[in-house]
Amino acid sequence: MNIRLIVHMLGTLILFMGAAMLLPAAWALAAGTPDFPAFLGAGLGAGLTGWGLRRWGRSSHSGGAEALHPREALATVGLGWVVASLVAAVPLAWSGSFPSFTDAFFEATSGLTTTGATVLTAIEAHPPGVLFWRGLLHWLGGMGIIVLAIAILPRLEVGGLQLLRAEASGTANERLRPRLRDAARLVWSIYVGLTALAALLLWARGLSLFDALVHAFGTIATAGSSSHTASIAAFQDPVVELIILVFMVLAGTNFALHDRALFRGQGLAAYRDPEFRAYLGSMGVLALLLTATLARGGLPLAEASRQGLFQAVSLITTTGYTTADTTQWPEAARFLLLMAMFIGGSAGSTSSSIKVIRWVILARVLRREVIQLLHPKVVLPIRLGERSLSEEAVRGATAFILLYLLVFAGAAAVLALAGLHPLTALQTAAATLGNIGLGLGPLGPSGSYGGLAPALKWFLSLLMIAGRLELYTLFLLLTPSFWRRA
Repeated sequence: MNIRLIVHMLGTLILFMGAAMLLPAAWALAAGTPDFPAFLGAGLGAGLTGWGLRRWGRSSHSGGAEALHPREALATVGLGWVVASLVAAVPLAWSGSFPSFTDAFFEATSGLTTTGATVLTAIEAHPPGVLFWRGLLHWLGGMGIIVLAIAILPRLEVGGLQLLRAEASGTANERLRPRLRDAARLVWSIYVGLTALAALLLWARGLSLFDALVHAFGTIATAGSSSHTASIAAFQDPVVELIILVFMVLAGTNFALHDRALFRGQGLAAYRDPEFRAYLGSMGVLALLLTATLARGGLPLAEASRQGLFQAVSLITTTGYTTADTTQWPEAARFLLLMAMFIGGSAGSTSSSIKVIRWVILARVLRREVIQLLHPKVVLPIRLGERSLSEEAVRGATAFILLYLLVFAGAAAVLALAGLHPLTALQTAAATLGNIGLGLGPLGPSGSYGGLAPALKWFLSLLMIAGRLELYTLFLLLTPSFWRRA
């Protein structure tokens, strides 16, 4: 294990975070709000710290090229989220908007993991620098801080392939381009392009530039960051809801499909993909069920359809935006929302949770088991489109679902033993592990996580990081043998 190389990489990350803090500092300076010194001071401090760590790490190999092996890649990915969250929390803690560093760390972790959970109440009352930083953290976390580092810093080109694999959430090793630098630039061109287009459309609809940017950040990152306590319901505008809905669907789609459609000449044919069809189908089925449940509960059909469709897309993409107070919905509708938290968007997207592709694989495994009960000697490979999956990939997908559900159950038990109502514990565990943020009880759209005990906030922060890293990476980092010399 090359510790100095890892420190060099983390120093690069801290240096970048310090540079990013200058954006909310500039916004605060332009607005004349008192949070400007917090962001400027934290940015300069992070920049100096990152520069020092980079120099210390570089001294181990004198600036020469050095391979980044899988263990170093995993360590950098896992520690990177923790370090970035700690650094991002500093200006929040200094801004005066958060009563403790615990709250600031929870908020920063929620942002970088694209969870969207918040300890704030009356969000509009906080300075624009703080709100802009929250939104920017969601946006940076949406693509992954490590992928961002690959795209910007040529130093990571040597071992970036391992990093990209460690960060990837797909079941298949499908690279967007043969060369890493091309892949990183391509992803960023799509990501930035979608963000700019979403912000432009929202601004053209009448949102302020600030609101348009913050909500574009939250939408493309499938994070749900908002500058309003009421989330999207604050605008009461069906067109705004439609714009955000469309971009949530795009952000929850595998970016490799966008690549094929935009840059490889396949057009709409690129979206003839089993996972994409299942992804759209799951949103359609959930929207119909929610619409029927809400209409049966007394809402007019048009309003039930509007709320049901938006919330179905928001939950399955793990964005967490709301157009209504879901805590006031019928119990059956809230149960459907809880179940939707376990679906997730597409692999290779900014969504989190289990992911549609794994559910597709599990469904085909169950189908194969039924057929083999009737015809024991038949050999049936699991196929996705024209591609046959290896048994290793199939086992990995099904094992992940089991592991995810076990971690969820354990986390819910911890929360219940800590004093939360059992139903609230289940909802909170699902919302944080799945990086959704939106709770369904006291922690729902009209509530916040601010009233939880400090120990629970640290526990939930760990749960958010575990969900973003898809569990295995964090478990490996917590294994003593991982850190022993090879």
